[in-house]
Amino acid sequence: MTPNSFSDGNRFNSYQNFLQRFKFLSQEVSCIDIGAESAAPFNSAIDFKEELKRYEEIFFPLLAELDDPNITLSLDTYKIDIFYEVGRKVLRAWPKTKLVFNDISGKIDKDLVRFFKSAPFDFSYIFSHNLAPTRADTVRHMETVFEGSHEEFLQHLVEYFNLGLKKLFPLKENIWIDPCFGFSKTRSQNHFLLKNFSSFLSQVESQVPVVYGVSKKSFLRFPAGKIRDERSHIELEQMHSILLFELFQQQQNKNIIVRGHDPLVLKSAKNIAQIFDLL
Repeated sequence: MTPNSFSDGNRFNSYQNFLQRFKFLSQEVSCIDIGAESAAPFNSAIDFKEELKRYEEIFFPLLAELDDPNITLSLDTYKIDIFYEVGRKVLRAWPKTKLVFNDISGKIDKDLVRFFKSAPFDFSYIFSHNLAPTRADTVRHMETVFEGSHEEFLQHLVEYFNLGLKKLFPLKENIWIDPCFGFSKTRSQNHFLLKNFSSFLSQVESQVPVVYGVSKKSFLRFPAGKIRDERSHIELEQMHSILLFELFQQQQNKNIIVRGHDPLVLKSAKNIAQIFDLL
């Protein structure tokens, strides 16, 4: 629901387009992730008032128009107050829908702890990898990246999540983790994590669901300065399909949530996997 989205080119930033897309996705996937602020590094942060206004104009009318879709709805924000305000409106209209707080800040701060202890409704929480110094600096994530070798970076990522989960488990049970491809990482670090994703999975808490989101990420573009035209976007989704196939072949004992922008890519990867199983 943003005018500056890197992923959809502003195609769903109107009520009718958003409604049509939401109705389609609710029949195709088990979880829909929505957000009203772009965290792409070339964008500036917006305040609470502006973010809530976008929900009021594009999403809240949908709550009254549609029956409870009985899905999982993930709210992508780093503002705790936004999650609370939107979340309570969702559950009033759609009591069967499950909520996820997709907190892209990666900050286990006193405000989050306080919210965990006082939240009036149940939800799952996504703990993300973001090295920005404070919650308010979330969208400036590319200003702070890990410095060290690739092997040290992978170990840093493992330690980041294992330490964070130790802090979170006494406060919250329903936790997912997201290594956040593209956040606080160099291009080469993203590539290294892709190549060694199974190693990362094997070293973090086994029962925690892991989000895998590389759809339309710019580090998949070769060469790096490739013009972002329609053909480039098609190539990125082709790359995404291949990477998903590789992920399916790894046979990890993990609950993995695949985040993408087009359900057809997931179906394509499953088709490839089925063909290889038949050979």
